[in-house]
Amino acid sequence: METDAFSIEAFFDFLSNNQKVISIIGMEKNVGKTTLLNYLLRGLADKGLPVLILSIGRDGESVDALEKTKKPGIMVYTGGCFLTIRELLKTPSAVEILETFNEKVSGSKVLLARALQKTEIQLINPGNQKVVSRMIHSSFNRCGKCTVLIDGALDRLSHGASNLVDGVFICTGVQVEGTLVQIIEKTKELVDNLENSTCTDEIRRLISDCKAEFGTVIIRNHHINACMTGTLLDSTELDEKIKNNDIIYTTGVLTDKIIKRFGEKDLRCTIVLIDGTKCHVSQRAKAMMTRKGIDLKVLNQIPVYGLSVNSVGIRRSMNPSKVLMAFKEVFKDKWVFDTQYFI
Repeated sequence: METDAFSIEAFFDFLSNNQKVISIIGMEKNVGKTTLLNYLLRGLADKGLPVLILSIGRDGESVDALEKTKKPGIMVYTGGCFLTIRELLKTPSAVEILETFNEKVSGSKVLLARALQKTEIQLINPGNQKVVSRMIHSSFNRCGKCTVLIDGALDRLSHGASNLVDGVFICTGVQVEGTLVQIIEKTKELVDNLENSTCTDEIRRLISDCKAEFGTVIIRNHHINACMTGTLLDSTELDEKIKNNDIIYTTGVLTDKIIKRFGEKDLRCTIVLIDGTKCHVSQRAKAMMTRKGIDLKVLNQIPVYGLSVNSVGIRRSMNPSKVLMAFKEVFKDKWVFDTQYFI
C-alpha cells in the first residue's frame, strides 16, 4: 500500500509554518475521525509543534453503543493542550490545569489542560460557536499560538464555519452508504459546497454596509434594495420582494424547498450564503438551479485540506488500493490518504 509519505510530510510542513484552526468532519459515524485525529496529533508531536484539541460532542463510549465495536481513545502527547472537565481526567497527575473557564458542561467547569506526558484523554463540547471561538483565543494566551484541531461531525457543520476555522479535513470511506462511485460523489458534493466560489468584492461591500447579522439582503442594480429580518427559510413573504437578476444574501440555510419555490416562480437570481456549511441542497436541486438560472455564491470559502479515506468499515470493506486510487483520481488537488496504513 502506497502511503504517499511526501504529501503527508508536506502537510505537516505546512502546519509548522501556519498555525491553523482545523475541523475534522466525519461523513458518517465510525468513519475514522478519531483515527485521523490521533495520526495528526502524533505527527504534530513528532515535529514538536504545539497543539490545542477540543470536541463538538462527547459520548465517552469505549464501545460503540450501536455497533458494539471498540472505539479508539484520543492520545495527547507531552505539551499538548485540550479542553475537558475534571471528572474526565483519567490520570490527573499526568496533566496540569492552565485555566478554569466559567462555562460548565454536565455541571462542571470547563478546563484548559496541558499534558505532562503521553496520556489518553476525553474531550468535551464547550458550547456554541461563539463560546468555542472565544475559548480558543483565550487558550492562546496560556498555551501559545498553536494548531487547533476540532473533533467535529457532519451533522454539526456549523463548527466547520468560516468564522471559526481556517479549513477542514473530511473523513470518508466505505462506512458511508452506497457504492464506491456514490461515496465519492457524496464526498465531492460536500467539498464543492465548502469550496464554492465567492461573490465579488462589490457584493461583499454592500452586504457589509447593511450589517445584516441575521436576515436577508436584496441587492438590485448594484444597490441595496432591501435589508430585512428573517431568512428565506423563515417565510415565503420574502419571495414576493425578489425580482429577476436580484442578488439575495441570507444568513440562513439554503434548502431544496427554497430552490423549489424559486424554480416554480421562475426567479433567476444569485443567492449568497455566509459559507458552504449553510448549503443543504441536494444534487437534484442543484441541477434545477442550473436549469433555472439560479447561481450560488458564498462570502467565505472553507478550504478542504485533505481527505482521510477509510477502506475498512464495520459491515464491509473494499480493496484499499482501489478505494484510495479512485479518490485520488477525483481529488487531485487534495491530500488523500488511508490512515489505517499509517499506524
